[in-house]
Amino acid sequence: MTGKVSSGSRSLRAEGKTRVCDALRRMLVLGLVSTLITLCACSGGGFNPNNNGGGVANLAVTITNVATVTSGGGQSAVRVDFTVQGEAGQTFDLLFQYFIDANMNGMRDSNEPLLNMTEASMALETQLGITSSGDLSGFSASQSMASATFLWQAGADLGFVGTAFGVVITPSNGMAGQAVVAGATTGAMTYTAGNPPATYMGSIGGAGSGNGRTDHTEALVSDLGSTAILSDNGNEVLIIGGRNSANDLSNIDRFSIDGNTQTANASGTFNSANVRREHASASFFNGTAIRVLVCGGSIAGAPTATADIYSFGPSGAESVSTTSPMNTPRRAHSACWLPDNRIFVFGGFDAANNALASAEIYDPATGSFSGLIFPMGVPARVMHTCSLLPNGMVLIAGGHDGANGALNAFLYDPRSGTWTDTGTQVDRVGHSATMLVNGICALVGGRTNAGAVLNSVTFYRTFSETDTSGTLPVGFTTVSGVNLAISRAEHGASRLGDGSLLFSGGFDGLGSTLNSSEVFIPSKFTDPAIGFFTQTNPGLVAGMDLASSRARHTQTTTATGSAAVVGGVTGTTGSNTVLDTIEVFQFQNGAPSVSNISASGSVADLTISFSLADAEGDCSFVIVRYSTDGGSSFHMATLTDFKATVNLAPGTRTVHWSASTDGVANTTGVIVEIIPVGGVIGAPARTTL
Repeated sequence: MTGKVSSGSRSLRAEGKTRVCDALRRMLVLGLVSTLITLCACSGGGFNPNNNGGGVANLAVTITNVATVTSGGGQSAVRVDFTVQGEAGQTFDLLFQYFIDANMNGMRDSNEPLLNMTEASMALETQLGITSSGDLSGFSASQSMASATFLWQAGADLGFVGTAFGVVITPSNGMAGQAVVAGATTGAMTYTAGNPPATYMGSIGGAGSGNGRTDHTEALVSDLGSTAILSDNGNEVLIIGGRNSANDLSNIDRFSIDGNTQTANASGTFNSANVRREHASASFFNGTAIRVLVCGGSIAGAPTATADIYSFGPSGAESVSTTSPMNTPRRAHSACWLPDNRIFVFGGFDAANNALASAEIYDPATGSFSGLIFPMGVPARVMHTCSLLPNGMVLIAGGHDGANGALNAFLYDPRSGTWTDTGTQVDRVGHSATMLVNGICALVGGRTNAGAVLNSVTFYRTFSETDTSGTLPVGFTTVSGVNLAISRAEHGASRLGDGSLLFSGGFDGLGSTLNSSEVFIPSKFTDPAIGFFTQTNPGLVAGMDLASSRARHTQTTTATGSAAVVGGVTGTTGSNTVLDTIEVFQFQNGAPSVSNISASGSVADLTISFSLADAEGDCSFVIVRYSTDGGSSFHMATLTDFKATVNLAPGTRTVHWSASTDGVANTTGVIVEIIPVGGVIGAPARTTL
């Protein structure tokens, strides 16, 4: 592939627009430094006066200037001026790439992968008054050197401001039949244009919210079958229950997050019949709409078994209704959506303040919970995490039972109802567990059972992989040097639209709330390093941290890829104030989509093909499920290649379903549904076989 831009259409260059999927997607990193890092030239491929042994001359590229340019309307880009030297008449290709200078040392280190740049659009060129000539592809018969400009739409690739990066231009000889000789020149600087990464959006309103909110849950509200999600800006979030400075709350408030006006407006308030905090909530599908189950929690310290359903319909009807209660009261428990549309609930405290070892499952089709499940050998626990893995298994990790210290992590298979002991203790309480789109679950921070706040990360690899270092097995692993910069517990965590993980606030090791945030940047799927952390602002750039230090808040990725940080407490453990503020990390990045589903083959091996799209070119994973009753109920498809569902770049993709294993004798009339997941969940797409 070349790095050229069509001079007629000014379309984005193929290499420059393509995101490097081996690095999972373009790098989003937040503020590192505010001053220019000295430009430095480095690495190979200089001008060869000997004409490469009588063949074609090596090419030499020199970067002469890297600077942020901004239009009168506030649109920004990075201007890269460069010079290419070779021989008269020589043709060549230029590849424009960047890396995140996470160590801020002015050079590219081994954990800093190269990613392709997006060239500025014609519209942005016009606003800036600069024509990008990054499509320079050769010299005339009388020319052996040329200077040009590449205009990089850095905001599309970096997302946030304050990012230290390096620019790399790699030339290659394009003459047919001649050896390709590559060189590179590197420059490093800081991108400081654009909107602040964290913006104060307003206060938590709504009847009953009073003086702030904590111990609540938050959910994205969407009608995935329409182009809008409740409102034109597509950023509606629910804030459910919790407590303010004086009372437990029953209200469920809906907020419209408007990135253009930087406001958060209360757009709906619903009082449920049940006051609750320390509850659990999980979203599930109802056609193309998302519903939210809210269950359990405590009322004045006593656990409840009650459950509510928040509903929104395409017609605009919106309500909160009571559904059948759980079999046992619970608080500080977990809830997890299953691909068959049921909700799995585990653990928590009972009415006697004892940790529970039981589970139960809510089925929206019946509106009730199953009988209690008592898995033999699975320890009781509270304040743990419950994560759906891409192979349909549920990972239960961390937490405590009040007495026995660290607990082994377990896997639950909802298809067979079986439990498997991973054999690994996870000594974390108040941590986060977030899925990467490559099938790896990151367990971050938290406290040990002895009370020490952690900066460490434990990864759970769903699928084994092989690379040059050998086999990377399924299961838990830690990576040397991959840690949070600051220890934090009870922090916010979410997967952003591009697949990065954002962590904000939390309590530090001294019990004080934090206003800092960090981003985890995933590496390629088979890389044993998995990825690295970088801070959004290590104290060098004013105004780029959260406006308020906070912990016990919620953080949810909105429909357009931003992260809404809501409520929580500020201060120190045992002496803190409940917050009523909303802050948003601004980032425009839409959900992936699926279309053109088709199937062929036998029930023993049904090949399912589909088209995966993402406006920003990011990677995704998909969930494949099926229905044999016309869509009234769904089941997760047992694939013979679950690994083919993760780390997917946009394009035509294929998976294989062993329908006969799932008891399907004839696929006639069977509905196959594929749900894409990036930073946010995309709309389910289906076909009838």
